[in-house]
Amino acid sequence: MQQQQQNYQYQNPNQLAQPQQQVYNQRSPQSQLPPTRLPNQPPQNAYNKVTGNVDPNSMKYRLRNQLISGFAFLPNIKCSIIFSLCVGLLLAVLGIVVIIISSTVIEVDKRYDDFCDIIARGSSTTPCALKIDVTEEMSKPVYFYLGVQNFFQNHRLYVKSYSANQLYGDDIDEDTAKSKCSPIYHNSDLTSYQTTAADGSTALVPGAVANPCGLIARSIIDDEFVLTDDAGTTTIPISVENIAWSVDRDHKFKRNGRAGTRQYIDVEDERFINWMSFPTSDNWKKLWGIIDQDLPVGTYTFHIKNYYDVLGFHGEKHVILSNVTVLGGTSKLLAVLLVIMGSGYIVLAAVIAVFKWYKKISNEINTSNIEWKWD
Repeated sequence: MQQQQQNYQYQNPNQLAQPQQQVYNQRSPQSQLPPTRLPNQPPQNAYNKVTGNVDPNSMKYRLRNQLISGFAFLPNIKCSIIFSLCVGLLLAVLGIVVIIISSTVIEVDKRYDDFCDIIARGSSTTPCALKIDVTEEMSKPVYFYLGVQNFFQNHRLYVKSYSANQLYGDDIDEDTAKSKCSPIYHNSDLTSYQTTAADGSTALVPGAVANPCGLIARSIIDDEFVLTDDAGTTTIPISVENIAWSVDRDHKFKRNGRAGTRQYIDVEDERFINWMSFPTSDNWKKLWGIIDQDLPVGTYTFHIKNYYDVLGFHGEKHVILSNVTVLGGTSKLLAVLLVIMGSGYIVLAAVIAVFKWYKKISNEINTSNIEWKWD
């Protein structure tokens, strides 16, 4: 017995584990558990496909084990001052550049609703003659805008009163029209002059679904404009082609198969397409035509049939002629925002610099050299 214990004491520990290992290997594959992975040991699924060995330097292994190096930008006070000053100067310079470029835009704006009387649609009344003065030569193309003020086309109930499927050319039932276009979903809900179809002769059925339905389509401004020289002998053509975005023309607005007898307005008319876009404020302008010729300095006449009354909501209507630059039309708001943001960064840099200077002066004060005298 003592000899067995002595042999056991001098026995190799690895040999003692061999029977247990054999028993473990003799288990069925279903009952075998994977060996425990040590904390510093790479996982078995992170291996090199060529050699089959674990590659701790591989991106796959480093990504799975969250070993990819990170970067944290921790600026000091000096770096913050330089960064804020550079950003502020850059924004201020961009704002000044935008102001300079916008100043080259020539824009002629004139109100006409207070000059032209409201006339009945289809009447033989002579159009109103509104004269405008072009003080600088305007190179082609010259853009003609319809400007409206105090018209809240961004109202929540207004902007959702339309059916996108119907504008695309699909037929919708009455329930869909009520849910999408309320309160304008029947032809009887349209105005008194919207009683015939787009062909100009077919009468609309009052109880049928309005096409297009909704407040936006019903409230379109349908005034007519003709531009001539001062003498009124030469007509300057105003084109309505390519005034809307191509994605709207090609993918969002399509005539219905029976558009001529069911739709009271041509939904592929590009002025109508522009009308269906929503402005962000109550004062806005929309592209209404393009003049593809130069306008020399002089006086021109707009012959206007003023159908749409804006007195009910104290609105205003304007005719606007303008050219564009590389930044588009006038961008006064963008220029002001850039200058304000740039000035803010510059002020921030100054505040940080003053704070650093004050902290430096405070640290240089040696209170040990102050002598206190008591009376």
